[in-house]
Amino acid sequence: MNENDNIGDELLDILIRFSPKSLTDVIVGGDWKYSIDAFERFFESCREKNLHYFGITSEDHITEDHKIIIRKYRDL
Repeated sequence: MNENDNIGDELLDILIRFSPKSLTDVIVGGDWKYSIDAFERFFESCREKNLHYFGITSEDHITEDHKIIIRKYRDL
């Protein structure tokens, strides 16, 4: 296991815990790996925020399951 395998999850956890409700745009690197659970937690936390834009710089480690979660919360 690479030591950076969970860096994406750590980033999302930091955003969940410390980002202000006024955060409106988030762009993350798709070169990092994100678990499906971390994606779900992040978007669930965004229900309380005013997130208008979520972008990914590349999709190297973004799976169809990640995209399903994005669409699920985008379409709410």
